[in-house]
Order: sequence, then structure tokens, then C-alpha cells
Amino acid sequence: MDQLKAIETFISISRAGSLAKAAHELRISRALASGHLQRLETHLGVRLVNRNTRHLSLTEIGQRYLVFCERILGEFKAEHDALSERHDTPRGHLKILTSDSFGTFVLAPVIADFAKQYPEISTSVFVTDTHVNGLELVERGYDVAFTMQKLDDAGIIATKIGEVKWNLVGCRSYLEGQPPLRTPDDLASLNCLSHRSIAPDQIWRLKGNEQEFSIKVAGSSVTNSVPVLKAMILAGVGVGLLPDYAIAPNSSELCRLLPEFSGPVRTVYAVYPHAKYLPKKVREFLDFIRRSLRPTD
Repeated sequence: MDQLKAIETFISISRAGSLAKAAHELRISRALASGHLQRLETHLGVRLVNRNTRHLSLTEIGQRYLVFCERILGEFKAEHDALSERHDTPRGHLKILTSDSFGTFVLAPVIADFAKQYPEISTSVFVTDTHVNGLELVERGYDVAFTMQKLDDAGIIATKIGEVKWNLVGCRSYLEGQPPLRTPDDLASLNCLSHRSIAPDQIWRLKGNEQEFSIKVAGSSVTNSVPVLKAMILAGVGVGLLPDYAIAPNSSELCRLLPEFSGPVRTVYAVYPHAKYLPKKVREFLDFIRRSLRPTD
């Protein structure tokens, strides 16, 4: 039995939840994929997968074995990549996980430039509206994910690649006719649109001029989406705090308010499965991201 091929097939079946889908991804027949799984179970003397007519699910032992196989196969591929990196040009496929806003405003243009510079590296970009989970990162085979939360997980590595500052902005069409904004306390007279991760309690925290303000604001909308928040500000609904990377594309339409004050600063982390050797394709991509992500004043 080719145990490595059997393990790879087991991982593909676990991810796909279907023999047919796994066989298609591996470019083998359904019968061959089923044979790999059966021989692996026979070799181990345990049942790894529960089978029915519509769906496959892992047994409890299968779930434990999957974590082990993901780690072993990951280390094998990393070692193989490290030994085969005699080529000057990095190549392969990158599977990336990111938030909607960071993917839209930062990664999309960077990946376009990266693809031009590294034509032998292909990418798959997946967007999540939840926090990055270390176990999901490993189980779903992502090479790298981007998050603004430090993860405490021994199975992954989190490295800082930059910082993002949130700034107070408004649209000219909304600001016309509004009372002048001279201090953070004047926000009480404006419709303040909030992002849930920055101000879940509707308190905006601003720093500047050696002062700190915690302002209880009120507004007509709260969201967990930067693109939605930005669209509402541009539509003249109210003012809000936006990350600097979301401001630049519309700097002529958005006005920085109280520029001497700034909102929260968040660290951006690249997280990836713990491995002895980081594949060259991932190293090159992270270096490219670091060069591209520049905090604005």
C-alpha cells in the first residue's frame, strides 16, 4: 500500500465529504479513491469514515487521525519544498483566507501585482466573516490567513506584517449644514455610524494632542462590515471610523475629521500552520505583502 497516497486521499475525502468530489480533485477514479480509504482502514484496523448514500462523515477516531495526517503531510510537503527550492523562481499554489474588508481593499490589488511578478504561483482567496480559527486553518489546508486578532494556538504561527489605524471621516454632502466639529465631544450632534469590532459598546475612543477621549455616540446604523460602513458614509448617512486602507481610494470624497485625533490602531497578523520550513511561495508572498502594506499618517 502507498501509505502516503492513502493518507492524501483520506484528507481529500474528509475535506470534500464525498468520495466522488475527492476523486475529482485528485484526478483519480471513485473506485480507486474508495480503495485507498479501505486499505488505510484495514491497515490501521479502525473505521475512519462513516458512509451513507449521500454523505461521508468522520468517526471520532477519524477526526483525531485527520489532525495527525494534516500535520504529517504538511511537514512532508514543507520538507520536500525546502529540499527542492533550488529553482530561482518560486512556484505552486497559495490558498489564502482573509476578512472581507482586508481582502477587498488590501489583498485584491496586491495579489494582482503579485501574480504579474510571480506567474508560476497561482492563488485561491477565500473570505470569512468570522474570526480565523487555527484548527480550521490546518484542516482546510490554507497556506496563510490574515487577521487582526492575535491567536494563541501552538499549532500555528502568527507574525506581524503591519498596523492599521482607524480614522474619523465623513462625506462632504453630509457635513454641509452640520454644526462645526471642533473637539471629539462635538460628535454628540452627528449621526455616528459604528463598526462593531471597533465600538461594540458605541463608545468611540480617540487619541491626540496628548489627550484621550471616550465618547458615547449614537447613530442610525451599526455593522461588522467595512465595505458596508464605507458605502453608508459615502452616501451621506453619517460619519464613522474607517481603517486607513479603506480611505485612500476615495480620499477626494471622504473628509478626515479632527485629523489631530486618531482612533484605535490594530495590528495585522499573517498566520500559517506551524512547520519546520516555510515554503518559498509563502515566504515570497509575505514579503510582498509587507512591502505593500504601509500605514498612512
